[in-house]
Amino acid sequence: MLVFLHGYGGTGRGERDNPAFRQWAMREQTALILPDGIDNRWSVTRERPGPRDDFAFIEDVVADAQNRFALRDIPVFLSGFSLGGSMVWSLACADPHRFAGYIAFSGAFWEPAPKECAHNGAPIVHFHGSNDPTVPPEGREIRSGGRQAPLSRAFTAIASARGCTVPPVWQSLGQVTPVAACSELSGCRTPNPLTFCEHHEGHNFRLEWLTWAIRKIEDNGVIQK
Repeated sequence: MLVFLHGYGGTGRGERDNPAFRQWAMREQTALILPDGIDNRWSVTRERPGPRDDFAFIEDVVADAQNRFALRDIPVFLSGFSLGGSMVWSLACADPHRFAGYIAFSGAFWEPAPKECAHNGAPIVHFHGSNDPTVPPEGREIRSGGRQAPLSRAFTAIASARGCTVPPVWQSLGQVTPVAACSELSGCRTPNPLTFCEHHEGHNFRLEWLTWAIRKIEDNGVIQK
C-alpha cells in the first residue's frame, strides 16, 4: 500500500484523476491511498499547528484503509511531493517505524526543523532537483514568513539518529535513472537509512523514480510492516 501526499495547492482527487498514476498503481499492484490536506496543504511542524493534527490524521487514514480493505498483512509506504514530501520527512523523523519506507520528492523540513529524530527506523529515499526554484536545496524564506530548512538539516538529523557519521558521508550509487544520480549514507549502524537522488529537472516528480525507490527499499530486505 502506498499513501501519497499531494503538494501545496493540490488534492488527493487531483492525484487520483491523473491516469498515469492510476495505471502505475494497477501495474505495480499497489493499493493507492490519496488523502487530502486541509486548505490544500499539510501541517508539517507541530510547533506551528494547523487546523488539524496531520501526524494523527495520516495514522488514522492508514488504520482505516487497513481495516476497511483487509490490508494489514502488506507493507505500507509513505510518499509525497513538495509540501507532501515535507510531511513525509516530518513523519520519518517523528515516527520512523510506522511505514515500510519513506519516499520524499522535492520537500524536506520546515523551520523550526527538528533538532533530533527518533532512532533507527525504515529507510528513506529522497529525490530533489539541484536547481529547484520552489524548494531550493539550500532552503528559503517564503512570503508568508515561513522558512524552508536546507536539505542538509534533514540529512544531518537522520544521520545522527541512525548512528551514521556526522557530518554525513555519502557513497555514490551512480546514475540510477536516465536523469537522476543517487548516493546513500555510509558508516551507519542501520542498513541503508537514507538514499539521496539528485536530478536537474527543477521542481518535479516522476513515477519511474517512485518505482525505483520502492524497489530499492524492497531489495535491501529491510521491509517493516
